[in-house]
Amino acid sequence: MLLFRWNEVANRLLNFDSDVGAKLAARCIANFANVNSITAGFHPEPLKFLSKAAQAKPEVVWPAIARRLEMQRKESGTWHLLSWLRGGKSIRQTDKAGLDAIPASVVFEWVDVDVGDRAWLLAEHCPPIISRPDEPATFARQMLER
Repeated sequence: MLLFRWNEVANRLLNFDSDVGAKLAARCIANFANVNSITAGFHPEPLKFLSKAAQAKPEVVWPAIARRLEMQRKESGTWHLLSWLRGGKSIRQTDKAGLDAIPASVVFEWVDVDVGDRAWLLAEHCPPIISRPDEPATFARQMLER
């Protein structure tokens, strides 16, 4: 019940004030998969909130993700964060990728600062879906083209 209430309040906060909701998402990312955090375990609802926050305010959420990837790369929580970015890591295997919620231009701007260290990380953990040339480009296709 606590998880349900948390998600309900978090989503209402995001709808009411997207700036504050995005700051909450950034805090969740900083504590991703920590013991007793809302993102611990394999519950899809907090991940859906993070995706909504990333869509609403990518300029707030992506820097929090980038900071986590740069500073705490070897922690298990970062591995779980990368799994969310890739998508399909819940019990149902149907969750959308977190990277799909963030504009690719924002992510590639971060990658371009240190291509040698960052490109492989995202290439390894991006959603493994490659679109056809006549379809909108997926993140994986854009990675390959770059």
